[in-house]
Formats: sequence, structure tokens, C-alpha cells
Amino acid sequence: MKLRKVIVSTSNCIYKNLVFEKLLFLNLPDKCNILFFYRNTPSVVIGRYQNTWLEVNMKKCRESQVKIARRESGGGTVYHDIGNLNVSFITAKDDYDRKINLNLTCDSLNLLKLKFPQVNQVVIGPRDTIVLKTDGAKISGSAARIAFNKAYHHFTLLLNSNLNEISQCLKSDLKNPNFYANTNASPSIISKIANFSTNLNRRQTEVLFYNVIQNIAKTFRVDNVEYCSIEEYFPNIWKIHYDEFASWNHVFAKSSTLTFKRSNFDNVNPQFLEFLKTRVNVKEPIVKIKDGKVFCDSFPFFNGCSYKPDAILRKINEINLDLDSALIFKLFINV
Repeated sequence: MKLRKVIVSTSNCIYKNLVFEKLLFLNLPDKCNILFFYRNTPSVVIGRYQNTWLEVNMKKCRESQVKIARRESGGGTVYHDIGNLNVSFITAKDDYDRKINLNLTCDSLNLLKLKFPQVNQVVIGPRDTIVLKTDGAKISGSAARIAFNKAYHHFTLLLNSNLNEISQCLKSDLKNPNFYANTNASPSIISKIANFSTNLNRRQTEVLFYNVIQNIAKTFRVDNVEYCSIEEYFPNIWKIHYDEFASWNHVFAKSSTLTFKRSNFDNVNPQFLEFLKTRVNVKEPIVKIKDGKVFCDSFPFFNGCSYKPDAILRKINEINLDLDSALIFKLFINV
């Protein structure tokens, strides 16, 4: 008989929790299945095969101090906050079954209606999602990783998240009429979303989270839920993995090659456009971002520069670029 464990992370840091999940997966004992829960402060999490710049509103995330992370499973980009619960079934490969996990979760959530009148009834939706029974709005999307004869299937549960922040943070500047972008990265699928609950105050929300965890754990046939931190569970090895997951190279430079060009200048001052035509040697400069670095024939002095605002600014100052040329470059480069 297989041992079953339920672990709840006491951290709300996206990087720590992704590493915690990874280490539980890599160190999964034989004949043991783990159910892992975690919550994060505001974060955007992209899939393993996605391009960060095409999925995330960089300016919004910078202004709102929303962390950006890359997980090791596939799937689309999601937003995490304290109103979202992340659930991860970490098992042997032979026990990997998304439908069983989702059915177990739906049954557990639907039992809460008696105790919390404000919650909705849910069912399994298309593409291994969990949706509201009333209108099909999604409260959960799945992703998974299978390796080393093990697997994990994880998904979000929008219990009481800030839906407005989700829509803003997941709207990339490059996905608007001003730009044409091309990449072979996996795109996210846009869906109507909703919360599992409505009109809950902070205390009620915390009670709901506790009950959701307890209900799913009991359906998983485990009574004892263990609350702990990654520092307690993996004291000697967590930091090196944390440094990798929190690094710019992991989050951004691992993105597939992206090329884009500005195709719409409707909101640009006409006088500036005339000036621009005399300074740029091609009509529509094409920008390539490869391994996190900028390449553009029209602005060769930036080739090889990291595609991030502070690096671009340092380069502008380093080469003493005149203000007009700097404005043109920033207009095309989207920083």
C-alpha cells in the first residue's frame, strides 16, 4: 500500500514554492504519493515553453511589483495571488491520472456548498479545466510534467482572486495592434474566468481556504496535513535551486526566439514620424530577441544587449546616444 502525504507550504513566495514542488518531485520516495498546496503573493507564472514578453504586461508587473516566474511544466500563463490556491499531485508515473485528480477536487469543492452558500458548483471542463457549472467560466487550468518515472499534475484554483489584476497582468504590450510578433513558443489560450466564491471578506476567505485543503486531503484519504517551509524540508539544497528559479536567465532568457516589428504608429506624433523616417534606414525595423538579447540591423550598437529596461538605459548612456535616436529606439524596442 502506498503512503500518502499532504503538505502545505508556509511560504507565499512563488520561487520558493516552485522549487519546493520540484524538490518534492525529484525526491519522491518509492510507494509514496504527495498532495502539495501553496499560495503566492501576486505573481505571473509562464509555462516552460512560452515566451515571457509575449505573455506578460511588463510595465504593469513592474509598477504593481508582481513577480514573474517560469515553471517546469508546460501549459499557459497564469496569475497567482493570495486568493488563488495551487494544488499539485506528485506521484509515480503509473499513478498519474488527471481525470481522477480533477474529479477528486471537484467532489471536494462541491461538498463545501452546505457550509459556504457563497461558493459555486463546479465540473470538469475541456482541456482538463475546472469550470463553473452555471456558465462554464474557468476557475482552474492544468499543467503537468512527467520525468524520471514520476509525474506531477498541478493546477490553480481561483477561490477569491483579483480578476481585474489577472486581465491586466496577462495582457502583453506586444499583443496589440501596434506590433506584429512572431515566435514558435506555445501561446496561452484565452478563456472566460471566474472565482469559486463570491462576496467573502478576508476572514471568510481564510476559512474557505482551510476547508478546501481539508476536504481535498480527506478525499485523498489523508487526515494529517503537514504545514512546513522549504527551508525546513530541504535545508541543505533549496537555495541553489531558488537562485536559478529567481534568475533573469531562467525567467526571460529561456524564452524561444522572438521577432517583432512596430506596425502601427497611430498614436505617435506626426512630426516625430517625419523625423523618424530620416533617421531609420528601413521603413519598419525588425527586432529579434534571442536568448534574452536584442538584435536589430537598424540599431546595431544595441546588438547583444540584454532585453531589459535597465540594460538598455545603460547602453544608451554608455554610447552617448543622442536623445532623438534613443527615443526612436525605445519606440521600436518597446521598453
